[in-house]
Amino acid sequence: MRPLQLYLHLLKTHPYKTQATVTGGLFLISDIISQQLIEKKGLKSHDFIRTLRQTAVGFIITGPLIYKYYKTLEKFVGGHVMVQPIKKMIIDQTLFAPSYICMYFAVIGYTSGMDTTQVKEKLQKDFKSTMIMNWKVWPFVQICNFYFIPLQHRAITTNSVAVIWNTYLSWKANAVKNDDVTSQ
Repeated sequence: MRPLQLYLHLLKTHPYKTQATVTGGLFLISDIISQQLIEKKGLKSHDFIRTLRQTAVGFIITGPLIYKYYKTLEKFVGGHVMVQPIKKMIIDQTLFAPSYICMYFAVIGYTSGMDTTQVKEKLQKDFKSTMIMNWKVWPFVQICNFYFIPLQHRAITTNSVAVIWNTYLSWKANAVKNDDVTSQ
């Protein structure tokens, strides 16, 4: 069975587990890209615990969350076929994206050893710039996703674009030592 056929089969037979596994794997790739290509750490300085933490966030939280999220949007957002994707994108960008970014920074912060005060400071410092970057990427992606991609493939479509986005998030969430880097 070819990889695409295997993926589609697993998506049908075990959608929740498949989504979690794929998302975890893509988070792993994103953190490696962040550390090696963006931060240029080199293999000797690579933070494998951080990569494990990022992978766990993708596998345990993000994969299952987006699986349920897309199903919920599909179930509860109605309207004309031409208006429905716009409604979904607006919900995605006004409710889901800000909530997810806050949750992501908090989970990465707490699991990295930050206390509540440090997590709040990180959010105050980086939330706005992260949301602005989010709005440069995701509205267009989500409009296309909601208009053209069948429900069962929306999460993998989002995850494909999210390799780049999660590279950015990994860099942003883990750049705690250099104020110049985190203010970008």
